[in-house]
Amino acid sequence: RMMMSHPPTRRALKLGCGMMALQQFSGINTVMYYAASIYQMSGFDETTAIWLSGYTALAQVAGVIISVHLVERKGRRPLVLLSLFSVTISLLGI
Repeated sequence: RMMMSHPPTRRALKLGCGMMALQQFSGINTVMYYAASIYQMSGFDETTAIWLSGYTALAQVAGVIISVHLVERKGRRPLVLLSLFSVTISLLGI
């Protein structure tokens, strides 16, 4: 109750929930979960699909590490806005 009555905390909560909703709309969790199946449907054999799925996860880890360093240098706001713009353009392109 007190959390919702404190304006800065309420704003942070809304922002955090909004960012999580945007992440869900981007579909990356689904892609990561079904990566091996997606690769198999693309014509790769089962073993290659599993390896490619592992490389996809590794690329995501590398992206997170790079993101942590970028957040320290550039700040959160510019990176979030750039990411949101990029994801929006990508989704509209589909």
